[in-house]
Amino acid sequence: MTTTKLKPEMLYARSQKDVKLGDAIAACQECFSDAVGLFYSPESCFLGKVAGTNVTDSSGASVNLDRVFEARIFNADYELRWLNDRGGQGIVVLLSEKDIRQYLEIEIDSIQAIDTEDQTYLLWGEGFSPSQSLQAGWSRLATSRLGKLDVPIEGITQSKQRIKLTAKEYFQSMDDLYGNVIVAEERLTGLQKILG
Repeated sequence: MTTTKLKPEMLYARSQKDVKLGDAIAACQECFSDAVGLFYSPESCFLGKVAGTNVTDSSGASVNLDRVFEARIFNADYELRWLNDRGGQGIVVLLSEKDIRQYLEIEIDSIQAIDTEDQTYLLWGEGFSPSQSLQAGWSRLATSRLGKLDVPIEGITQSKQRIKLTAKEYFQSMDDLYGNVIVAEERLTGLQKILG
């Protein structure tokens, strides 16, 4: 019987309260020279490109963040989470395996993971060639039941072409007596094409 050696990893976390989404992005802008944002507003769930403090949509226009009540901004190394608490101000959390002591005010307990696992989630919709042109670096997914979703990844134009959201799970020991583990945290890491 062979055993696999677990690879312990540390996930660091920082937080701040009573901050607007735009200010949260500005405070961590060095982490996001190239990132994807997943934004929730009362009207829709949409994706945006994040470069520093600039958030743009599929037409290249700057995104108005005033109506957003929840956001997750991520790339391969960092994830920023923001949740509106009241009046456009909320709680922001930054996660990374890198040293992030210089960002945000409050240190959150780090997670010493006994192992990690890559995870994927399939986005709804298939490639669709839109009648209007999208900004370079964008594709459109569509399905008749749910409508369209513009995604900041290029080259998805035909049906059966899909996109998956990638993530990394961090496992911690739950009970040393029986060897049970839990997924203590999950960090979004990017988008990838699935060509059908």
